[in-house]
Amino acid sequence: MEKLLSLFILSLCITFSINAQELVSNSGAYFSNSSGSLAWSVGEAVIATISDGADTLTQGFHQSRFVFTDISESQIEGISVSVFPNPTANDISIEIESTDFKGFSYTLLDQHGKLLQNKEITDKITEVDMLNHPAATYYVSVYKDGISVKTIQIIKNY
Repeated sequence: MEKLLSLFILSLCITFSINAQELVSNSGAYFSNSSGSLAWSVGEAVIATISDGADTLTQGFHQSRFVFTDISESQIEGISVSVFPNPTANDISIEIESTDFKGFSYTLLDQHGKLLQNKEITDKITEVDMLNHPAATYYVSVYKDGISVKTIQIIKNY
């Protein structure tokens, strides 16, 4: 009986140790040439950081304290767009710094790229109701005369 229990515990340990090496990440790639190879993934936590003063390389697992929300910067000079609060629970505000609000619009997309809203912007601050949308990641894109000004990732918590 003791041998059977020991064998069972050993098989569980082997099973868990095999699965422990598995990585689930958002993205990644593998490159190689005659000089060497490079494998990387996105969505892991940091276990090492190397810096030479100008550049920083982090290696390891998920970097949960970093949140990047700007997907694209403004393509038109003299226009500044900010979206807040982020993350949100109820609604977001789109604030535009510009002298003329003619031709501005925004789109709200879900994380799969489905268009949820497409509306004109006529004021400096535009409120977007997020209350009826489930907790998820969304993307707000602001346009001026059909040209992308900025795209921002929005996190809805509740």
